[in-house]
Amino acid sequence: MTSILWDNKFLDDFAEELRRTPSIQFWECDTDGNVMDFKPEHYKKMLNKFFPALGVANLQLGQSDKGTPTSTLVFVRGNRVEQIDPQTLKQITFRIFNLMGQLGVGIRTNFYKEKVFNKDELGIVPDLEGKKVFQDNALSAYRFFKNGFVEITANGVSPLKPYEDIPEEYVIWNSSVIPKDYEDTITKEVLEQKLLDITANGIHPESGELIYSKNERGDLFKEYQEKVKNFKGSNPPTHFKDFVENLSKDEFGEVDKKCLERLELAIGYLCHRYNSQSQRKYVLLVDRFFDGDLNRDIANGGNGKSLLINTLGTLMNLEILNGKEIKKDASSFKLAQVTTATEIVHFDDAHKKFDADRLNPLVTGNFHIERKYENPFSIPAQNAPKIAVTSNHPIEGNGNTYRRRQFVVEVGHYYRIQDEEYGLTPKQLHGDKEFPLPNQINTEGEPFAWDRNDWNEFYRYVFRCIQLYLSKRLPSGGESEYYIRAKIVQEIGSEEITQFIIDRLNSLEVGKEYFNAELYKELQDTFPDHLENVSTMKMYGWICSVGKLCKLYINQHSGGKQENQRLNEERWEDWVSVGLEEWKNKEGRVMKNPKGLPSTQQDRVGVFKISSMKKVETMVSTPDFSSNKEDKVTTDETPKKRVRKSPKKKVSKKVDTPANLEEFLTE
Repeated sequence: MTSILWDNKFLDDFAEELRRTPSIQFWECDTDGNVMDFKPEHYKKMLNKFFPALGVANLQLGQSDKGTPTSTLVFVRGNRVEQIDPQTLKQITFRIFNLMGQLGVGIRTNFYKEKVFNKDELGIVPDLEGKKVFQDNALSAYRFFKNGFVEITANGVSPLKPYEDIPEEYVIWNSSVIPKDYEDTITKEVLEQKLLDITANGIHPESGELIYSKNERGDLFKEYQEKVKNFKGSNPPTHFKDFVENLSKDEFGEVDKKCLERLELAIGYLCHRYNSQSQRKYVLLVDRFFDGDLNRDIANGGNGKSLLINTLGTLMNLEILNGKEIKKDASSFKLAQVTTATEIVHFDDAHKKFDADRLNPLVTGNFHIERKYENPFSIPAQNAPKIAVTSNHPIEGNGNTYRRRQFVVEVGHYYRIQDEEYGLTPKQLHGDKEFPLPNQINTEGEPFAWDRNDWNEFYRYVFRCIQLYLSKRLPSGGESEYYIRAKIVQEIGSEEITQFIIDRLNSLEVGKEYFNAELYKELQDTFPDHLENVSTMKMYGWICSVGKLCKLYINQHSGGKQENQRLNEERWEDWVSVGLEEWKNKEGRVMKNPKGLPSTQQDRVGVFKISSMKKVETMVSTPDFSSNKEDKVTTDETPKKRVRKSPKKKVSKKVDTPANLEEFLTE
């Protein structure tokens, strides 16, 4: 995101210093001034004297899974560090030799074996003693700019701080420094937020500390109420905030507050570079209202999911990987592009067969990385990059493991509809300004670029998202019933079969015993082609999944497990009455009339009972995307046509604060 630390001027200056300083020279010359062949002691001096003088050191990061220390090679200038690989170090070193003329040519010719530029040898380079990386922790986040840094906590965002406030024992990643100045511009929205912090949270608007004095709180309330009332400035456009709100709009073109909060929590989580073990998840951004039809080869897309993550890449160190390549049948899974400074890994446009199992180790332990021709290394779990996955499909996988490791955010169709219906792009919808690309900050003054106010409002909004995350953290579950249904449809592979199971379960009596085989037979008779090679075990899983969607839980008394009971005379009568006398068991044997057999010799069959936790309103049928807000769900065979809406002009909302001090103080 920022300039490298070894620019041409630095290398020129170091080459000149190298000529003048014998203590960091690792070579020897004969009486004619020719460089002598290198011996082991020359390489050793290069590792221990030359490289440290150049600013190269090993930075300790933590411990591996086995408890051994882990480190990475870095380039150091002042309190900034940049990760550097052996090949890059070799290029820098040879550039310095080239600047030294004929002497440098003689030095360079001694590196024909290149034994010094490998990971094992470079491990001898001295450590950056007593230095730690100044970075996010469990309670705070830090964002670095050219002119200083800000601290974000659950209580608020600090004013801009000078780099002198960072203790001497800390260094910062150079790649984390945004090459722009940050201005804490006062807008009416900022003042309203500060007023809200006073009234709702009892937080001091400047220090971020709790206000314990009632009188102080009252004085601050009056002060900021006057500031809001008398504000004369203009508020800059809030492109990114408007963009996020558009992503959260429902099928009626209105902002879904629950979806908006999940989006803001996801942004805050991804932009907080610290991992609490209980909070380690990957963010899954997926299309909303996806119908789950596996026969549809072309996914909708175009809803702004990737654009959201890419824009965050202007604030965070982002690595984008092709999500289509991470499939269950893929032979390898390497993250060669990821470095210790990477903050977000984005698996873009994940395939419907995306192998989510491969992400679980990355969000539970250390972050393991493999590179061609290099030894694997790990980033300690605490500082591992956050993971974002964008997909047009629900991701395969069920059970608590998946739910605990995913934070699902559903994105509406606002931008796709604007494109399809009106030919409007995000650029046209946001002041004719192109959204910035990851790791690229457009030059101010260009007509398509964000200006200074746009950038500052973007930063301010993201900081508020981080604050929201630090105060609330990521909740468990919370996926909409639309998403759950879509996921089930994708698992089953048929909308028709899913709806059949829904209707059948809703027709059953709560607490009554039913045969598993009765449902299996009905499914196979109704959908013979689709279910010809489907096992009863898989069908039972479908029934349990659909049951949860319908708030009808299968065998809840046994944790949802299959239950087998003897086929006694009473059950045999029921067995025959529902047409199962020819049903075959898994060995292919038809069940026999058990009359006269001892109970221990009677066949066992699967049975289930239903427990109901149904609500009056639950989305178990096909979603209705009509304009009728009073009826979002329909049981009609043909869904109503969704009405496309033009973008509405945004109306600013006032902060709901007490009208006067007396009202505030008596609350």
